[in-house]
This record gives sequence, structure tokens and C-alpha cells, in this order.
Amino acid sequence: MGLGKLGATKAAKIGGVVSVILISAYHIANHVLTDQSTHIRLIGTLAVVFVGILATWELNRLDQKYRVTDKVISELEKVITYLEKNMYQIKLNTYSLAGELLIGMIDVTKNRVINIAKYRLKRLF
Repeated sequence: MGLGKLGATKAAKIGGVVSVILISAYHIANHVLTDQSTHIRLIGTLAVVFVGILATWELNRLDQKYRVTDKVISELEKVITYLEKNMYQIKLNTYSLAGELLIGMIDVTKNRVINIAKYRLKRLF
């Protein structure tokens, strides 16, 4: 990863804060500049933004307490390491399975052609 865990987390947090600020500013400007929005719509929008901020804060607190993000990243790193170490064997197994499937398809097709030929020959004689 180019940014690293810490950099990615900080970038996501900053992006979230900037998004909330821009969305709130847009809705306030929309309310002030147009007659289409009502006070109730503005209050509802700001309430949703506030609830979103609280939910984000609480999820972040729970993540820090239970280390869910760290555990998920750790498991993903294990999977990637396993895949990198075993990629050659995985490719061999995949090619082998594909070859077996192809051979099976050829056998089925060959048997079908033989059976059709036998049937046609019987009808001729």
C-alpha cells in the first residue's frame, strides 16, 4: 500500500470531515438562496449530518476498542502472503483442473458423435 495504514486512515478522516463541511455548506446556501427549501428540510438535513457524525464517531471508538480494522488488515495480509507463497502451485492446480475438464468434454463429445454415427448407420441398413 502506497500510503500505509496510518496515512490511509488520516486521509479517510480528513475526507469525511471535508465532505460533511461541504455538504452542510451546500445545504445552508441552498436554503438561503432559494425559496424551494423549507426550514424543516434544512433542519432535517443538518440532523441527518449530525447523526452521521455521531455514528462515525461511535464506530471509530468501537473500532479502537476492539481493533476490528487491525484484525481485518492482519487477516488480509495473511491471505495475500499465502497467495504469494503458493501462487505457482495454485496456477498448476488451476491448469490441471482446466485440463481435466477439457479432457472430459472431449470424451463426452467423442462418445456423443460415436452414438449418433451408430444410430444413423443402423437407420441406413
